[in-house]
Amino acid sequence: MVFLFGESFASVSVMSTKLCVQILSERAETCAELKFFEAEKWTAESEKQLIIKIQDLLSVARHCGDSFEVKINMEVRDVDEAVFLLKKKLNNHCEIKNQKLSLREIEVLGLIMQGFTNNEIAEKLFVCYETVKSHRKNILLKTGAKNTAALINHYHQTFFEKEAG
Repeated sequence: MVFLFGESFASVSVMSTKLCVQILSERAETCAELKFFEAEKWTAESEKQLIIKIQDLLSVARHCGDSFEVKINMEVRDVDEAVFLLKKKLNNHCEIKNQKLSLREIEVLGLIMQGFTNNEIAEKLFVCYETVKSHRKNILLKTGAKNTAALINHYHQTFFEKEAG
């Protein structure tokens, strides 16, 4: 069994992070702990390095591990606020499938994102209203979004929040 854990320590202006791996064996009563990554400051660059280390770890664990468990430990100033923010983020998550959209569906999606109605999209693309409805339905099916609001939420989280980070 491989047990992965990370810790974040918050201070007034600096948050450090480290990634350790605890390796256990139920067959033999042995245990080992390896420090995989450590950074004094949590920055965009250190976060990228951390993710790369996690990917490296996963590729090794996939071949030699019987099971894999991830646990994250955080030291925070306000537990209630941290729980609230994490739950809010988890509840807003929607499962999106990664099926490719056709060029026309991408075009329709772009117009949806700009706030155009089905009738306005039909006029802009020189197609009938029913064709736009069909494209919209296919976009929702391919992405797995339940409705247009979930689709827009996913679009903003995918493209805008990553750029801001």
